[in-house]
Amino acid sequence: FIDAEYGSKGVLAHSINPGAVPTDMPINCGIYEEAKQYFIDTPELSANTILWLIRERREWLAGRYLDCNWDVEEVLQKKEEIVQGDKLKPKLVV
Repeated sequence: FIDAEYGSKGVLAHSINPGAVPTDMPINCGIYEEAKQYFIDTPELSANTILWLIRERREWLAGRYLDCNWDVEEVLQKKEEIVQGDKLKPKLVV
C-alpha cells in the first residue's frame, strides 16, 4: 500500500522476510521448542540484505518482496526477468 500510495512521490517500499531468527517472539509465544531447528538465521543476515537494498536506490525493486535468504547477486542477475514479468509483487486475488 505504501508503494501504491507514495511511490510516485519517490518513496521506495519493500516487503522483506528477515529469515527465521530466534528472538523473544517465538520463544514467548510457545512455538520455539517444537520448531527451534528452523530458527537458524542470524540478525546479521537481514541486516546485510537491508544494507544491500538501501546502499543504492533500486527503483526496480520498489513494491516487491525479498527474502533475506536469497542470494542478492542472483536477484540482480534476474532483474530483467523480475521487471518484465512483474514478479515478486504481492497481489490481492479475489
